[in-house]
Amino acid sequence: MAPKGGRGGGGGGRSRGYGSSSSCPEGFSDSVTIAYFVFYIVFFLMILFIMMAAARTRKRHPHAKKLVGWTYGTALFLYAIGYGLFILGTCLRECQVGDYINDYLAIAITAGVLLPLAEFLLLVLVVWSLNKALRDPLGGRQFLFKISSAAMLAVVGCITCAVIGLSSYNTWTATDDGRGSDPLNSEMQQLSLAYYILYLLASVTGSAISVVTILALRSHGRPAGKLIAWVIVLGVSMFFWLLLVLIQLGSTLGDTFNVWSVETYEAFAFLIGFFQIFSLIVILHLSKSVDSKPGVAQEAYNQPTYTNTAQPAHAQPQFVRPQPQYGVNQGPSPQQQYGVNQGPPPQQQYGVNQGPTPQQHYPYNHTAQTPALQNYYTVQQPTTSV
Repeated sequence: MAPKGGRGGGGGGRSRGYGSSSSCPEGFSDSVTIAYFVFYIVFFLMILFIMMAAARTRKRHPHAKKLVGWTYGTALFLYAIGYGLFILGTCLRECQVGDYINDYLAIAITAGVLLPLAEFLLLVLVVWSLNKALRDPLGGRQFLFKISSAAMLAVVGCITCAVIGLSSYNTWTATDDGRGSDPLNSEMQQLSLAYYILYLLASVTGSAISVVTILALRSHGRPAGKLIAWVIVLGVSMFFWLLLVLIQLGSTLGDTFNVWSVETYEAFAFLIGFFQIFSLIVILHLSKSVDSKPGVAQEAYNQPTYTNTAQPAHAQPQFVRPQPQYGVNQGPSPQQQYGVNQGPPPQQQYGVNQGPTPQQHYPYNHTAQTPALQNYYTVQQPTTSV
């Protein structure tokens, strides 16, 4: 988990005040601080790498924009800013630059708003964006899917706002302005537990809808490739980091607060953040494989029908309309149709069903159709004196 109120960030035992030097003679002397600082840097660099990969994917695979769109880009942006702020705040605190205590807590509050929003957008990608991209080839209005998904995300979104507000208040109580106010740690733990249970249910539901949709695509003859395997990988990744969050929340309830070792919290923090980012990588991979062609029924309706007349093996393929049109001005004689590939001379086509007159032959492009982190607000640690 991320440091809260001074936990996990080192600096314990220092006097509160303003630093007069920007050097770090005693900075990063705590192993916990170093561990979290390394986590922030690793996650920040991973997000930057995904940003570059997403831009390249959108350029090479235009259909990937349906999944790697503004929702995906905003989630990446929020993750990058959140981790970047924690990197900056940790440096300011460890080097005692300015009012480093209050500045760090202000940065922690800001990051505590951005990162939960990024987590919520990750859920939107799993429940809404991915399933919409998968279901579009099936056609139809998808009314039931849209209503149920929107209602589920609306509930989780409202609780997300409540969690952000309560987390920001608890962090504010550790600042000079909030001193004297009591943090609502117990209420925060209970709200976070309810929030992540709903989050987990929504994630599992979204993954189940994706699997069912891919099976429906296969039954309609649409190419599914390895989509179902990657969707399962995404569901497992989401389930794993959410399970870790719930386990950690359960350990903080009642009188069992802070029963784990510092190393255990560090391991959980790394795994939670890693699998969140891994889920974003899987979604990026899925965006290359999701078929964005029109619905099956609509595509069959729009596809023109041609009949191929029998002809010699050395002749060019000729296609005619199923029903000839009589009484139409046939235009000039065949000898006057210069620049049109007529195939072999008419006298060489003995015994061949010529169909309508040569003027009714239309060239057709006979091309094969291709088928188409960390959790920053779950555990409110007691503020250590600084």
